[in-house]
Amino acid sequence: MLEVLGAILPFALGVSVSPVPVIVSVLILLSPRSRANGLAFLLGWTVGVAAVVAVLTALARYLPTDSGDGPNPVAGVLQLALGLWLLVLAWRKFRPGEPDAEAAVDPDTGLPVPELPGWMSSVASTTPARSLRGGVLFAGANPKNLAFAAGAAIAIGTAGLPVGDVVLLVAAYTVIASLTVLLPVGVHLAFPARTQQPLRALEVWLVRNNATIGVVLLLVYGVLLIGQGIGSF
Repeated sequence: MLEVLGAILPFALGVSVSPVPVIVSVLILLSPRSRANGLAFLLGWTVGVAAVVAVLTALARYLPTDSGDGPNPVAGVLQLALGLWLLVLAWRKFRPGEPDAEAAVDPDTGLPVPELPGWMSSVASTTPARSLRGGVLFAGANPKNLAFAAGAAIAIGTAGLPVGDVVLLVAAYTVIASLTVLLPVGVHLAFPARTQQPLRALEVWLVRNNATIGVVLLLVYGVLLIGQGIGSF
């Protein structure tokens, strides 16, 4: 079981450090109803992550079991396909463009101040119900998250473990994948007055570096899945 936990840990961390859900959670925590919205988004995110990896793991248990000392070409093909998919997503995400001449400039760094997309700007007026739905959608409908969950599900589902161990591994994946949403929400609930300035600084940094972080993650995990796929033959 510990070997499988080590195999799924990189995929859970890949979901956890994705910048977009962190940006959204920060924006929600800066909204007027931050406590209710933050808890609703965290609940939706956790449910979405758990549901996706649980369903994919249940399907992966029908794949040939990985004995550890022989090839598993079915799992290998799936891992290769997922890895190539992540590389395609990285290519599509990399869109170097010309800086906007009219964009505001940060006087401290001299860099353009990032402008939030319209859907992110609307988060400031969100409600708990919309935050809950948004958390589920961000966790479950994101192509990158689906690929990471599929990679973890293949590792869990083909390991031939009893149901109890599978449940524990799915729970561990869910907790780790939710850490970067859980931590800001938890700290803000505990220290609401002290978190305003750090959250705004984190928001600016994440929005500015969103594309770079996303491309690096997709490249690293795409290569990781391709390597695992090759090793399965």
